[in-house]
Amino acid sequence: MNLQTWPTARRLFGLRIYLARTAAAILLLTVAASSAFAGSGVVNNNGTIDITLNLRFPPTAGDITTVQDQVTAASAVLWDASEGQLRFGNVTLTAGAVNEDLADMWVFAQDGRAGVGFACDGSNLQAPGVHVNQFLPSSTGGVLAHEFGHLALGLGDEYSEQNRFGACWGYGPCIETAALTEQNQCLMQQASGFSWTEFCTAAGHDLVVGEGTPCTAGAAPCATNCQFFNPTTNLYETSQQTAVCGGACWPALVAKFSFLTAPAGLPVAAAPAGMPNPVFTDNTAATDTVLLLLDRSGSMFWNTESDNGEVCGNGTDDDGDGSVDESNDCTQSRLAFVKAAARGWLELANGKGVKAGIVSFNELPSQDAAFQEVTP
Repeated sequence: MNLQTWPTARRLFGLRIYLARTAAAILLLTVAASSAFAGSGVVNNNGTIDITLNLRFPPTAGDITTVQDQVTAASAVLWDASEGQLRFGNVTLTAGAVNEDLADMWVFAQDGRAGVGFACDGSNLQAPGVHVNQFLPSSTGGVLAHEFGHLALGLGDEYSEQNRFGACWGYGPCIETAALTEQNQCLMQQASGFSWTEFCTAAGHDLVVGEGTPCTAGAAPCATNCQFFNPTTNLYETSQQTAVCGGACWPALVAKFSFLTAPAGLPVAAAPAGMPNPVFTDNTAATDTVLLLLDRSGSMFWNTESDNGEVCGNGTDDDGDGSVDESNDCTQSRLAFVKAAARGWLELANGKGVKAGIVSFNELPSQDAAFQEVTP
């Protein structure tokens, strides 16, 4: 498929992209991609965490290896933090839109800050549409394990963020700087200079907190959350884990997962030996064959804002006011925007070993291009 001829191709009308091995998969994939599912992840009673990762771009073999290495490193962090009781088990890699809502993590090719919402009971792991947003260039084992601490284990952040939601909201750190050691630090706090490979225990957790209620009038930036503010330090001191979930990580974990046992004192700094590596299933192979399903119905020639609005440059009095192509109220056709989107997708796929085919439809579908490699 030659990119030079694509901009004038008749079949670029409405664009839908489906990942398929054959055109016969269109109906099946349409249903799957439009449905909302809960996440597929599960924390098993043997301490393994089974997850699905969805790559939001056509991955190379090197990308697959990088993701697997990052997940293995994250599994080692969870293994260390849980004293050898938690790790990733079965990890399924997918790509594209098929069953994307089943994924527990979306991996993006560009850089960015990882994040995910959490529920204290850990239920977000199987909540519809909830997933970790992870970015391949900046992902590390510690970052990935931290985000799954939110999603799978129901833990809140433990680091200081004095301006989390604007000037009137903030949280403090779990463990004060002077008390931080390799035994007394927390994956959810991510303290600089430490390995992030422990969960905090009750004895060392959030020893400096806010006032609680009632609060000193005028001491905090906002009255609505003054219970988290400490007027002695003039900082928000209560951690998110305390404020939202009520206590340290280890007590919260053993309350949710009966198979876990908390350390008797501080955690052991050294990682336990014998961690089995995750078992990976790579289901991304089908994403190198892409079907473009294109709408070539008459409405794709209409104005983008109005069904009877003027379309620039088509030589037609679309709105029936006696004038043709008024420059002050015409827009490009819907077709023009679809062409731009298709060109952008093909540029992204160019040279990456991706094959694409085209089926277009009006009243009846037609195959306009067989599957072939996307080339310059």
